[in-house]
Amino acid sequence: FPDDAPDINALVSNADTAAPAIECSPALSAEHERLLRKQDSGAAFFVSQVVYDTGEAKNTISDYAYACAERGIRPARLIFTLSLCGSEKTLDFLEWLGVDVPRWVGNELRRSHDTLEASYEHCLAAAHELARFCRYLDVPFGFNIESVSTRRVEIDATVQLAQDVARVLGRGAGDEAEVPPQERQPQSAFGA
Repeated sequence: FPDDAPDINALVSNADTAAPAIECSPALSAEHERLLRKQDSGAAFFVSQVVYDTGEAKNTISDYAYACAERGIRPARLIFTLSLCGSEKTLDFLEWLGVDVPRWVGNELRRSHDTLEASYEHCLAAAHELARFCRYLDVPFGFNIESVSTRRVEIDATVQLAQDVARVLGRGAGDEAEVPPQERQPQSAFGA
């Protein structure tokens, strides 16, 4: 990264790094039960695998939030990992890593005239969607933005994505940004 690039971790992470973190996989059924067991054992936050399927992520968030409410405990912070895909080769690699890429998303990325741009739009939309849903359920959250590619164009786009996701979190690049009205706590899950 260039010297003047913002510190991605400072922009998008809001976790207490002194406490243990546990990786979570929103695509697994009953993942919320695993999160609860790990939280009972002292985990202070969870970092997801790369999220391309926001529906599955929202299932986990919902199950976890309501299970925490039933137990009378505050949910631990969920940190969602987003990673751009700038080529069919990168998409194949993400799938090889075990990332659950919904068929429709894979189809769109493979057939796009600009795979990186399509992936960027998908990741930014996912950040908005997950942020709204977590705010609605009052679940602490953050984002981890990473690149699985060595291609400079994908790495540069990842830095830009981190800056844009920082704005989703209400942190501007270099200024005190407010959470836009459309990103504030929704009144229903269907606006999330």
